[in-house]
Amino acid sequence: MKKFVTALIALFIAASFSPLTASAAKTDPTKEQIWNITQCKSKTELDCVESAVMWVKGKRVAGRQLSVERTSYRTQNGTRVTGGLGIWSFPGLAGTSKLEARLESPRNVMEITGDGRKIRASSLRVYFDGVALRSNNQIEVTVRTSWMKPMDVQLHADNATWSRKAIKGGDRWSVRGKPSQISGYSEVNWQKKINSGAKADWDDVRWGFLVHHAAPFGEGGYFGDRCAESGFSAEAHNAPGAGQPFWDEEAETLYFNIQAAVKDTRGRPVSGKFKLWMDTKYVQCMWPGSTLGMAKTLAVTVVNKDGEEQVVNSWSLVDTGMFRIEVNGFSYGDTTIRIKPLRIARVCEAADGTTQEVVGIDPQCPEGTELVSG
Repeated sequence: MKKFVTALIALFIAASFSPLTASAAKTDPTKEQIWNITQCKSKTELDCVESAVMWVKGKRVAGRQLSVERTSYRTQNGTRVTGGLGIWSFPGLAGTSKLEARLESPRNVMEITGDGRKIRASSLRVYFDGVALRSNNQIEVTVRTSWMKPMDVQLHADNATWSRKAIKGGDRWSVRGKPSQISGYSEVNWQKKINSGAKADWDDVRWGFLVHHAAPFGEGGYFGDRCAESGFSAEAHNAPGAGQPFWDEEAETLYFNIQAAVKDTRGRPVSGKFKLWMDTKYVQCMWPGSTLGMAKTLAVTVVNKDGEEQVVNSWSLVDTGMFRIEVNGFSYGDTTIRIKPLRIARVCEAADGTTQEVVGIDPQCPEGTELVSG
């Protein structure tokens, strides 16, 4: 099976910006800068946190930003960081929580190569810390952005859901879910540890999400900006990181590689959770002519590095222009999620009452016949 490169959280950025959008924003995407954005001060402000809410003892309560921990420094690659981290409280929950909403400019320097070349990358990264994580309550954060153009979204929460709504001058992003337990390996010998089923080097709890922006690779994007005009993909999982999917035309299968520690630091098996959303237009653009783009029904399986299939709970649906997939209860390691369009059968009837069966990814009744079933 052909592998695709697994990457820690992918970031993407836009290649151009309209003067109107840029002037309406608090941030300037043409600058080499990172902004830690905080709570919005008006109903029309952009590049800010609109709200943070939590379900405390079954009741939805609105959080309040008490103060801002100011940030002013430069990253190891020289990008200036300004703004601040919001300190929030929630009624009925003792203590405070810190919310980092980090908006990276398309000019942000992610890496400097050995020959001095600057690799740039951009994203919106939103993470909660403090009592919000320890409470294990459902959390929802809404952020407004101005110039971001999504290519991929990563949700780092359990039972996660998301929404994107166009607003004047930009978008409103809203993500809901519970804090997620994750386990991982250090960068040293991580592949060997996965193959041996070793215990994790670390355990953590996180709640957050990333909106990855579309741009050419090395000029602001990790994986380029192909098909960003047609939509984007979104994933939710309890792994440290995941890569982009790979379509195998011969096998008529979409492969999604996802890796985490096989066991946590105490030796307990880590149970995988994975969701995937993709616009059908995005699917058709990414893999033109593939059977995946025509699929009405999907089969979802999980296999290990030896190709052995796991028994999992899975669910999939293709409707209203969106692919939606969910898989739970799989074992981590060198794990691959396979998504395959299923061939279906339809019965067609002619005027004289004779019937015939047509089979395919999206079979159509021949001219002069009508669909009876399927």
